[in-house]
Amino acid sequence: MYFISKNGSHAPKAKSTALIIAIVLILVMAVGGTVAYIVTHTEPVINKFTPTEAKITVVEDITDNVKNSITVENDSTGVPVYIRVALVANAIDGNGTVTGNAEVPAFALGTGWVQIGEYYYYTSAVEVGASTGNLLSDKMTLDANTQVIVVADAIQATPKDAVNEAWGVTVDGNGRISK
Repeated sequence: MYFISKNGSHAPKAKSTALIIAIVLILVMAVGGTVAYIVTHTEPVINKFTPTEAKITVVEDITDNVKNSITVENDSTGVPVYIRVALVANAIDGNGTVTGNAEVPAFALGTGWVQIGEYYYYTSAVEVGASTGNLLSDKMTLDANTQVIVVADAIQATPKDAVNEAWGVTVDGNGRISK
């Protein structure tokens, strides 16, 4: 049975509108109550993330004008690293003042090193507390007026694509840097 109101609308339409409003209010109250409960009964989450640091030390054995060895130690906080080295040669006068660029003396690369462009890369990741092999397979003899500075750089070994993105070199399936 339908009743017609003064304006000509049907009463069931008004009941269905009231029903929809009631359902929406119940849902809003349920969601609001749930959120309020979660906010008041949940402990805060504390982020215990500790960042690592890629830290290295260059170790050189030098006697007079002869570099006997150049190695790099991984002093990082818990992360293996890939290491690369650049050698910068300078001409110096008798007072020790740099007077210009010089050529890096010729030398043969030690085991585990590869030259790509101007850098020498240690091909394997170096574990924490470990060192690279010797960059020099033999000694490097310097002229009396030449100094060679070793500039080393490190990047964490994982993810491997970070090495490619940062240095533009490839890490193969065995974890080795290659040309």
